[in-house]
Amino acid sequence: GAIGAPTFHSACVGILRGEAPEAGYARDFSTYDGDDQLRLIRRCLVEEEVDPKRVAPRAVQARISDAKSLLQGPEEMAAMSGSFNDEILARVYTRYAAALRQNGAMDFDDLLMVTAQLMEGNDAVRHRWQTRFQHVLVDEYQDTNHAQYRLVRALAEPQRNVVAVGDDDQG
Repeated sequence: GAIGAPTFHSACVGILRGEAPEAGYARDFSTYDGDDQLRLIRRCLVEEEVDPKRVAPRAVQARISDAKSLLQGPEEMAAMSGSFNDEILARVYTRYAAALRQNGAMDFDDLLMVTAQLMEGNDAVRHRWQTRFQHVLVDEYQDTNHAQYRLVRALAEPQRNVVAVGDDDQG
């Protein structure tokens, strides 16, 4: 088979419904959309005694999303923090990640990050899924982020049968 029409996210949901326990989640995890994320981030800001009017939840959401697309958890973000704002952000990310887990939930970025980490870190899971795909087709390859690239690389080994389709209009 091939991952064709499904998006990265829906492909990851399909994989994670079977493999979630290997990543420490229940198979019936819920997926938080943008509004759910913002509500939870706002709550985490308040719990960290940070005024959501001074630090915009949407900005925090964007920074956490960026970190996750680089496969960086809260610990990695904390280790790289260079300013007071970075420190606050790392604390909020830590609280946010814990709250998601507590709620048995993942956000859209987790779907990619958790699947990529699972494929890279668990030989049995990776092998199970590598044998299901003869080819991995990536449409609009120029729009893939680091987490997606790492996921595709893990799935496509050892045959390296990746077909990347670009968009001529984005040259």
